[in-house]
Amino acid sequence: MKKLIPFALLAAAFVYFAWRDRQKAAPASRAPETVLLDMVQAMADNDVRTWLDCFGGEMGSQLQDLFARRGKEELQRTLKERCVQMKGFAIVDRQPEGPDRLRVLAETVYNGKNTRQTFVLQQQGGRWKIIRSDSEAVSNWNNNYGKPATE
Repeated sequence: MKKLIPFALLAAAFVYFAWRDRQKAAPASRAPETVLLDMVQAMADNDVRTWLDCFGGEMGSQLQDLFARRGKEELQRTLKERCVQMKGFAIVDRQPEGPDRLRVLAETVYNGKNTRQTFVLQQQGGRWKIIRSDSEAVSNWNNNYGKPATE
């Protein structure tokens, strides 16, 4: 009987911890602004697919079209050029625009200057996506500067 007590205690402890782990609440969902940090990190990692996945709506469609036209290598080069200039990124303010839409004010730090941008985020398919922005990091992609006039 004395030999069974340690095993019984061990089994009881195992059952308790297994039950406790099942009772834990589901992990908290990610904050909407996380998509902005994911975007900046994808730029730093030169990860075009992850970067594109941060966008939705018309903006997401436009960037997917750009990817199809210009290809992965050119988009990687452009992301790298834009990211190398960035020294920091901060979320300054957020303003809800409904249950599934959020306007976020961010600040980007460059050598010698700081700029402020507005991002509009919307929940799409259970995830937050950037659907609009005045940020130089994600806008003005459709220019053809540096391309020969014959293209």
